[in-house]
This record gives sequence, structure tokens and C-alpha cells, in this order.
Amino acid sequence: MSVIAIADGPAQPILSQAASASIITAETLPASSRSWTEEREALIAFLRGEYDLASEPAVTYLRRNSELAWLLVGAKPVLEESFRGPVGVTLRVVRDPEEDDSEEHLFGYISCALPLVDALDALDRFDRSWLLDNLDILSGRLNFDLGF
Repeated sequence: MSVIAIADGPAQPILSQAASASIITAETLPASSRSWTEEREALIAFLRGEYDLASEPAVTYLRRNSELAWLLVGAKPVLEESFRGPVGVTLRVVRDPEEDDSEEHLFGYISCALPLVDALDALDRFDRSWLLDNLDILSGRLNFDLGF
């Protein structure tokens, strides 16, 4: 898992081997000279460097679901470990096209250089090593799949 610390500059990831991540929200943010909004925007700026935030709805979704934004910081190194190399991840907000009133969900579409069978195995490794550990927090609001 990864933990993120926000210094005087942009958000900076600090990787750790912790079994679980501490989720920082507006309620648990330590007192500092920066507001929760400034901290959240620093986090979004950091994520723009790690992920392809394909559209403004993805950014808006992360602003409304900041606990998911914090989890995405920890997801990227696990993705790269699972896929045994660098991956690109495009974040998109999706709805079920068969339901008129379906809720929005954030999907991370993974692109990599692996052959399809190996990429599916890597996705399975990621699901077992990160996604399942975070199911309670994710609550179906964030998922990953292979992008084509």
C-alpha cells in the first residue's frame, strides 16, 4: 500500500509496506495552514501525473469521492508490480447503458505491452493483491479493466 504526504509543494507519494492505508478525509486531515480544498486539489494534481484523467467528469468524481483519489495513489505501484512494468491507466466515469438511473462509477482502463493472456493474468494478480483488500472502501465505485 502507499501512503501520501502533502508537503509545501505538490502531493508527494511515500511508499510503504503497510498492510492497510490510512485514508485521509476532510474530517481526519491534520490541522495545517492549507485548507481541505487545497489539499484535495494537490492530490488531484498529483493524480494527473500518474493517471490519464480522460475527462472533467473523472476529476469531478474524484473530488466528490476523495477517499478513492487517495486509494488511487496506492493502486499505481501495485498495478505496475502486477503487470511487471509500466502501465498507462485512463480514468473514465461510466454508467450502465441498460439502466436509465444507474449510478456513476469510475473505471481505470489499463494499457500495457503484454499479450492479452498475460495482461489478463496480471489483472487477476492486481485484483487479488489490491482490489480485494479495498472492496469495503471501494463499494463498487472504482474498478479496473483492460483498455483496448
